[in-house]
Amino acid sequence: MIRFLIPPAEVLQLAFSTRDQLSAGAIRYPKIMIAQERYIVPALGQELCERLYSTPAYQLFLEDYIRPALAYFVRHGIIEELAFEISDAGVGQPTREQTSRTHEASQTDNLTRNATQATEESARRELANVQGYQEVVITMGDNHQNDTTTEEKRSAEDNNTSSLRTTLRAATDAQCQMLAARALRDARILLQRAISYIEQYPDQFPDYAPAPSSF
Repeated sequence: MIRFLIPPAEVLQLAFSTRDQLSAGAIRYPKIMIAQERYIVPALGQELCERLYSTPAYQLFLEDYIRPALAYFVRHGIIEELAFEISDAGVGQPTREQTSRTHEASQTDNLTRNATQATEESARRELANVQGYQEVVITMGDNHQNDTTTEEKRSAEDNNTSSLRTTLRAATDAQCQMLAARALRDARILLQRAISYIEQYPDQFPDYAPAPSSF
């Protein structure tokens, strides 16, 4: 029986960017086995795949050639799956509705903040008429500096929130299909690289017996 040729954590390391917000738990072992049986076993042969783990001479070949290809085959298999959510209500896809509502709420907060600032400015002017120009100018200068610092902080927070919302937006069907196609293309290139190595050094791989038209 063929063992899993790559653990989920290594799939993440080899086939996903550090920017991808994906945990190893999202890559299930059945997905790895499906990719092995569909792509790797036909390309190498059952016997060679079974001996990849048990034969020390195959360890470097497994690590340098087979695992990178298998990782991208797994990536291909889960990209479209990650774009959908399954619940008791059925199959759904994340939308931008929540993002739009968040943006509208942010705009409302900005309007409220501006109105509050206008009221405070009016109050300062009235206070200036009562207490005298010089004293109030000093107070307003200090308050204005504090307000500027607070606004800069709020602006930075808004920018960070906007950036987070951008990363969480759902990809379109076409974008998901494009990513999946690229992953499959890269996986096939890596697998062909492994096959070319085997054919270059056939004496090292006596168990190599690919299925007809496997690639």
